[in-house]
Amino acid sequence: MKLALYLSVLMVILTSCKPSSQLDENNIPYDDDMPVIGLVSKYTGGYFMDTVIMTAQDLLNDSGYYTVSKSPSSYTDAVTQQISIIEEFILSDVDGIILIPADSQALNPIIARALNAGIAIVIVDTPIDTDDLFEMDVNEDLLSFVLIDNYTAAYDAANTYFNTLTGSYNSLVISGDISNSHAIERRDGVIDAIADNDNVDLVKFVDGKWQEHIAYQIVLDELAEDDSINLISCSNDGMAIGAILALKEMNLEDVRRTRIYSLTRTNRFWLKSSGCCDGID
Repeated sequence: MKLALYLSVLMVILTSCKPSSQLDENNIPYDDDMPVIGLVSKYTGGYFMDTVIMTAQDLLNDSGYYTVSKSPSSYTDAVTQQISIIEEFILSDVDGIILIPADSQALNPIIARALNAGIAIVIVDTPIDTDDLFEMDVNEDLLSFVLIDNYTAAYDAANTYFNTLTGSYNSLVISGDISNSHAIERRDGVIDAIADNDNVDLVKFVDGKWQEHIAYQIVLDELAEDDSINLISCSNDGMAIGAILALKEMNLEDVRRTRIYSLTRTNRFWLKSSGCCDGID
């Protein structure tokens, strides 16, 4: 649902163009007169991010746009890499950029440069600090957003799941990178849902920075320190997978786990989502 919503409005700021007449070296339709759209994800290798970018690329190509997809190789220095990629797109004079920002404020100067160079930008998934951006005297007409109410989505998903529980639970909450506003919103939604459910108590929240390996280590460390934890909430698929792998290593198969946007099942190491956990039994 979230993915479909994003992709259905990505081309709002773009104009139509004539069909392509040839293929480039990557079999992407290309014509010298086609508008060029740069696609920038937070990082490569994340199921959700990769799916958004690949699907957007297919939709744009089918609609007569030429696309160039470049994303950071890892989340560790994603901001620095995104700045370099966007600068490259500015120098290449692309017509538009679809961007999933790695930070809500650090990218504003390069976004301002792109807007003032006449490049239309669609911000997807992660909001940016527009108060800060608009102080840079940018062309606001070229900026569009495809976002979600992360707090409400997180609260509703967690609350729905908690209402299915019987007994008492002590929850570890593993958030996304809290330098991003949407990670804070997801975390706060889950924490408020915990506060509104008498059978669930918050033990601790930890910043997992959206990363599987970080969540994996968090679960190993926190459960070794506090064996009362019997419920874990993760803000994305990757961190849920890391948590699951840690539980398997510890031979703990009685821990209920939930995550934002889809729920997990008791005593079964899999997620009710689109194949992100293939290979994990």
